[in-house]
Amino acid sequence: MLHSHSVTVKWVLSPYNPMMATVRDVPEGQGMSGHELYELSDDPSAYERRMGQNTTTVPLTVFCPSCSDIVQYDRRINAVVPKWTVRESDFVFNILYDQDEEGHTFARCGACGHDLREEVKGLASKTQPKQRKRKKERTLLAPAEHLADGLYHNGYFACSVDEFKRVAKKGHEDKLGISPAIEFGGTTYVISLSKFITFWKEMEIEGKTMVGVPRIYWKEV
Repeated sequence: MLHSHSVTVKWVLSPYNPMMATVRDVPEGQGMSGHELYELSDDPSAYERRMGQNTTTVPLTVFCPSCSDIVQYDRRINAVVPKWTVRESDFVFNILYDQDEEGHTFARCGACGHDLREEVKGLASKTQPKQRKRKKERTLLAPAEHLADGLYHNGYFACSVDEFKRVAKKGHEDKLGISPAIEFGGTTYVISLSKFITFWKEMEIEGKTMVGVPRIYWKEV
């Protein structure tokens, strides 16, 4: 059986002449079993999961993190945070595959053109325009301790499990205390040690198990 995007051609040996074949056109979106046509089922791109009193959508395939509508502005903290519930229509699954100048295959969004190899910029520090006011100097309660492999992912600042353990251990041993810190997009973000070791969760990022703490608990300095 030969397949293409638009036509399936099936060769059927004739019982009267084994050297002859019958050619039938199979419409797009259908398949053939024997001499019978049937409708092809679409693979689901997401499924629904209960979140308390609400239902949210969990993606089952690659989506564009740049133009998918998966974050919202929180006026209470003046920052962009992940949506608590997401609909399937909020995701953009229009992913295409191209080759770069070196011949490597990569994925990009067919809607906005975002290269999925690149970090999504702007989500961590995106806020509504602020009114002008006097600048205030911010001081840390404890010296900053930078995460060696920190990154931003879907509303979380994350690091490896080993790095999380190292910083947490140092925070307990250092008499002056420390403020875990991370640099992203040219800005440094810090968090109190107590929040760092309280609001964490394990998460899978590019096949690696990492520890993430929600962006909302970090402060710019």
